[in-house]
Amino acid sequence: MLSRGQACRIARRLQCRQLTTKQQQHPDTVFSSRIVPSPSSLRPPRPKDQPKSRVPVKTLAALLLAGVGFFAYDRTHGRCLSRTARTGVTAILLAIDYKLNFNPDNAENIMALHERAAQRMYDCIVANGGLYVKVGQTIGMQSAVLPEPYSRLFSNLFDGAPQVPWSEAAKIFEDDFGRPIEEVFAQIDHRATAAASIAQVHKAVLKSGEVVAVKVQKPEIQHQVEWDLWAYRVLLKVYERIFDIPLSFTADYTCSHLLDETDFRLEKENSKRMQRFIDSESSLAERIYTPKIYDEYCSRRIMTAEWIDGVRATDSAKIEKMGFSKSQTMRAVVDTFSAQMFKFGWLHCDPHPGNLFVRPHPRTGKFQMVVIDHGLYIKESDTFREQYCLFWKSLFLNDMTTLRTIAESWGVGAPDLLASATLLRPYRHDPSIRQTSHTVPKTEKERKEEAYAAQVAVKEKIKDFLKDQEKIPQELLFIGRNMRIVQANNQAMGSPVNRISITAKWASASLGSSASTGLASRIKNALSHARFLVTVGILDFGFWAYEMKRWVGSGFGLLRDTSGGFEDEIQRNLKLMAKEQFGIEINDQAFAG
Repeated sequence: MLSRGQACRIARRLQCRQLTTKQQQHPDTVFSSRIVPSPSSLRPPRPKDQPKSRVPVKTLAALLLAGVGFFAYDRTHGRCLSRTARTGVTAILLAIDYKLNFNPDNAENIMALHERAAQRMYDCIVANGGLYVKVGQTIGMQSAVLPEPYSRLFSNLFDGAPQVPWSEAAKIFEDDFGRPIEEVFAQIDHRATAAASIAQVHKAVLKSGEVVAVKVQKPEIQHQVEWDLWAYRVLLKVYERIFDIPLSFTADYTCSHLLDETDFRLEKENSKRMQRFIDSESSLAERIYTPKIYDEYCSRRIMTAEWIDGVRATDSAKIEKMGFSKSQTMRAVVDTFSAQMFKFGWLHCDPHPGNLFVRPHPRTGKFQMVVIDHGLYIKESDTFREQYCLFWKSLFLNDMTTLRTIAESWGVGAPDLLASATLLRPYRHDPSIRQTSHTVPKTEKERKEEAYAAQVAVKEKIKDFLKDQEKIPQELLFIGRNMRIVQANNQAMGSPVNRISITAKWASASLGSSASTGLASRIKNALSHARFLVTVGILDFGFWAYEMKRWVGSGFGLLRDTSGGFEDEIQRNLKLMAKEQFGIEINDQAFAG
């Protein structure tokens, strides 16, 4: 008999033999917790069931439709959404970059920061086009107070803009007038003769045989303008908060005038009004002309005017070939815009050389300058115009009491700076803040740290200068633009006329010229103007002395003069003042106009 323990052991042995036999016969189906299977004997793991998507099909469809809708709206509305998004992203990147990196610890890399920021802003403006280019040009005109990368890059925005295809230009005309363009013109060039940021010009011949210039607005502008100006306002407010510099107070005034520039019906009326003013001034009536407007072929997006054959006002070689002189040309330029500024109170704000043409007078053959592109104008109130005339006159009489009174009424905290900005030359030097050139040599790091400190100081000076934004005359923004371009024109011609003296004489002579001024006041102003002319005569003597020095220095005109003209001398002095009083290194591109 087997004991109970022996029987259990025998039973376990038999069970193990049976399991071993089954494993050998069916190696893929048998698993024993006592025997570790080989990897090859294991079945591949079964994939787990994928969890069901939590995004409903309806949501995906809605997102897809929204994307298609965004794309379709953007394509048919001048890319306004994508352009605004690009602007927003650029603005955020600029703000973050300056907030993180514009600090004393990073003084050595401040110029690299400006380079990155200027390039981002420039790329955004070029990609967006349209009114962004106008805004960029405004920045470029004021780049004297900005770091060098801004003045260098933004000067490129004054180059010609791309043209839109003829089919798109022709459709604008047909949409506005309800008939094919061939029914109006006997001939029209399909390639534009000139293209700018918001429009392009085609040469055409009317059925009557008259040669005309047809200005056609680019098709996307009407969709983009409101979005662009909204983005401009928002950006100014955001940067004002981030950098603590007053900026947004100019937004409404600037946007209003840029919006007016897109309505060619207003440009048509501006042109006619300017001609009426010119005809009323005997000294300009024969010298200055605006092209005839064909009202029946004008609309919000189309303007048709007399075609003008002439040469640009800074093309000295062709002007002299006509028998006219550089001084004759620049005298006409300065007289025209000074009269507008001080006497008429109605100012053309875009007097660059492409808008000024010189030609022989059609009747007399004498010199005549034609002014085109009347889209951007400002109207001065009589109060402001009189104040501005008096401000200019007081500059030359060194009447600091009057200068301070006017500056304070305008909300400006620094009359000296306003005077320098007005004259576009240094007005007064304060010896107490003049830097000496006999300083201990500094390391590169110390110079960069000083440059950072100077830029911070400029920010504080700007805030002090604009101490009361509510009072600041918005007209000064566009007056400054006009005067800067006129200065650049004179400089490009070699400074043949004393621009500052001519401008000052118009300011003094125009005091009390409004119809409401009484006889006694007019007599008083006339006597005061006579005394003023004696004072300005000193400036004229200085100008002619400088020109004589140049002439003698060039071997009595036989050698090439490399010293530059009077405007170049003013530029050198202005750069010196900026460096001494503000620590700013102004790049020459800032004066290129």
